[in-house]
Amino acid sequence: MSEAKGRWKIWGVVAIVLLVLGVIPLAYVSTVEDEDMGLLIGEKVCLFSGFAGQVMLNGEPASGAKLTRTYEFKNTEHKDVVTADEEGRFSFESVWDKQRGLVVQFVSRQKILVEYQGQEHLIWTGGKLIEEEFGEFGGAKPQNLRCDLGEDLRRVDMEMGFIGTTCHWDQ
Repeated sequence: MSEAKGRWKIWGVVAIVLLVLGVIPLAYVSTVEDEDMGLLIGEKVCLFSGFAGQVMLNGEPASGAKLTRTYEFKNTEHKDVVTADEEGRFSFESVWDKQRGLVVQFVSRQKILVEYQGQEHLIWTGGKLIEEEFGEFGGAKPQNLRCDLGEDLRRVDMEMGFIGTTCHWDQ
């Protein structure tokens, strides 16, 4: 082997070693939970915005209805459950997480099922594509939200995509 080829080979190995030594710390810090550390941790993202509303069946309050909110993010499914009061009123808190890594598109899959009088009703389904809170509502906190179990799902177009829901709200 010529001396010039040998030097290029050594420099190639050095470059690979430096690249690996630079990537390992980046991969490590991208998994650190501390908000102030890491180049790849990213911003807080809202997986499912909180909201309050009323669930009804044919215009009458669905007292005691059980609402199960499901959301999937980073291939992990999460659920929380609330029970409507005697007037059918319920509320969910916003759910937040950290976006980690180099992500092309944020997506949180969402669904709300209601169990009432022995029947299960789908009242919300969609994919949240905007990281900000209330992105699935067009950017504003929903007011006077009502969901009727007697209605069929309807398509509601949003800035980025659409949802299927039986819910109505003032914008």
